[in-house]
Amino acid sequence: MIGRYLATTALLPRVRTALLPRGWQTHRASPKQPFLPLPFSTSASTAPTAAPTDPIKYPEDLQIETIKPSEFYEEQGQQLNWFYYVDHQGRIFAEETIPKNIATSIKAPKFLDFFFRQIRDNDRAEFAEFAEYPWYSPCGKEHNFIKASPHPVVFHELKTNKDNTLVLVWGATLEVKFDPSQLSISEDGYLYHPLKTKRFETLALIKSSVGVELSSNIVSVLDEPDAFGNIGVFEWEGQRHDIALKE
Repeated sequence: MIGRYLATTALLPRVRTALLPRGWQTHRASPKQPFLPLPFSTSASTAPTAAPTDPIKYPEDLQIETIKPSEFYEEQGQQLNWFYYVDHQGRIFAEETIPKNIATSIKAPKFLDFFFRQIRDNDRAEFAEFAEYPWYSPCGKEHNFIKASPHPVVFHELKTNKDNTLVLVWGATLEVKFDPSQLSISEDGYLYHPLKTKRFETLALIKSSVGVELSSNIVSVLDEPDAFGNIGVFEWEGQRHDIALKE
């Protein structure tokens, strides 16, 4: 849940109870593991449910399991088809790369801006054989197919730009104006903000470090969405805005 954004800050003890909907708690088994939502009874006389004993598979582990034989990538490369994976921090990798870390990620700014600016849904009939890749970024005659955890566009910085406008940054240097009235939270605790380009309209993921910056402005979270689908309230520059529950 939202605890994943607060795990490494002093904010966590103060806001965890306020931000997590009743019936959920966070648990961390090791430094590698993300915070996970665990259901528990809200009854004062009932102890929290024990953590599951089955091994937990994380997105990076699941992604490794889907890597195909090297022959697949060689054959598809001859047809100018390339395959990528974007992690929850917005880092992009060739799908077959192991391990995936900052050293093995693609970092060329011009490539990143072009690649992310070109993203759209992979809904073309001619690419039906690659339907397992939800997103697509063309580059001339080349076809770039994308998987992500959980979304291919990640806002990795909140800053004031040269025009004195508060913006969220994606790709390497791409920007979108921050709108505090448009935030939403997914059921698994990710924070999102709208993004609209010529080719793509979506709710893009906000990186955890940016979520930490914003979390102190979340003043309340409801147990259940209200009649309008809102789950909480975000206060920004003296104004309060509803936070929608992402569908």
